[in-house]
Amino acid sequence: MNNFLEKALIGSVIVGTSLYAQGNIDNDINNNKNYSEIIKQLKIKANQGIQEVSYPKGLIYYYGEKIIKRHKKRVAKYKIAAKRGIAKAQYSLGIMYYYGQGVLKDYDEAAKWLYEAANQGHAKAQKTLGDMYFKGEGVLKDHAQAIEWYSQAAYQGHATAQKTLGDIYLKGDGVLKDIDLAIQWYTEAANKGLTKAQNALGAIYYVGKGVVKSYEIAKRWYTKSANQGDSEGLYQLAQMFEKGHGVLKDYKKTSDYLTQAAIKGHARAQEALGIMYLTGQGVLKDYKKAVDYLTLAARQGNSRAQKTLANMYLKGQGVLKDYKKAIEFFKEASKKGHADAQKALADMYLKGQGLVTNTQKALQLYEKAAQKNQVEAQYSLASMYYHGDIISVDYDKSIKYYKEAILNNHEASKCEIAYPLVKLQKFDEAKNYLKQANSANEQACQNIWNELDLSNY
Repeated sequence: MNNFLEKALIGSVIVGTSLYAQGNIDNDINNNKNYSEIIKQLKIKANQGIQEVSYPKGLIYYYGEKIIKRHKKRVAKYKIAAKRGIAKAQYSLGIMYYYGQGVLKDYDEAAKWLYEAANQGHAKAQKTLGDMYFKGEGVLKDHAQAIEWYSQAAYQGHATAQKTLGDIYLKGDGVLKDIDLAIQWYTEAANKGLTKAQNALGAIYYVGKGVVKSYEIAKRWYTKSANQGDSEGLYQLAQMFEKGHGVLKDYKKTSDYLTQAAIKGHARAQEALGIMYLTGQGVLKDYKKAVDYLTLAARQGNSRAQKTLANMYLKGQGVLKDYKKAIEFFKEASKKGHADAQKALADMYLKGQGLVTNTQKALQLYEKAAQKNQVEAQYSLASMYYHGDIISVDYDKSIKYYKEAILNNHEASKCEIAYPLVKLQKFDEAKNYLKQANSANEQACQNIWNELDLSNY
């Protein structure tokens, strides 16, 4: 596998951390960083036999043991200092209990020590205690208390607490929505260089959420974030250049920003870049690169990438035709509620394409997709209930699904709805639909009119 894809996959797993790439593992361990989740995810990937991450497997166990030993020593030292009232030690001990580092995870103990530190004005402890009250971890859930602790940390200049307050006021989570306060706190955090706050401000001005829409201001904040190497900022700039929002359309810049974000493990950027190579939009069409990028995104659970890959394997587009892989990706996307994937998988169950025919599963999937306004699923159900080849005839349900498809501007449905309407002797309604024919379906509607001999009703 080429060097870029290796970096991108590792970026997808450890999301922006250079634990292996930079060879600074020992330094990171000594700096009390929490890599428990990173190691856990790498173990999962390595144990699944994924080639790209199998090489650090030995390092995972070696350094995992090393981290555990270091954590246990720290806990002992922190306990001594914490009991002497040293706020920094109380905070660190609380964090060890919170994450279960060197001790069993214990939210009650975590809350106890974080509270001691927070009462001494330790901003990080105040922020973490706010999180615990917000989630109800080790304490009763209490949004008012959470906001109080966040505010104390924020007024001390804690950027993440400021950003969190911005989120709370933006959503009205436990407080009245207040876009001005949200922007105020986001700006405080953004001016300290917090990329998540910069992205939040970019999003507010991009869509005009409670403010006058301004692509210029959105671009300014996204650029600040992107200049720090933030993958979301890079991705959002790519979207602006792709759509020409506040800038001239520039597919070269779009692909450049997407590539940078993709390397950092940004799933939507990987998916978008894969689509660009699949369609040849702004780049030379390259099915191999399309598959590579889409695979990276799909491994992170991106349902659009999973659905697109499924179609490629179904058609043999840039890959050998493989129904098994197509079904696998369609199923993954379907579980996440991707309506197009649900409809495609329903088709395969109905036709017995690559799997055993199962009309019941097909029907369930069509219905799930139809509920999400997948127009072809609505049309399929309308036809199935009318003809009764696979399920029992039900003209009322047929009309229901035809009407849903018509609301989604499905041309054939505008004419074919006349069939079940006539069966229920609703002649005037059938005529009205057929008379509304436009240039796209005029002949089809006329043919149905003649077939049903509606001039006699």
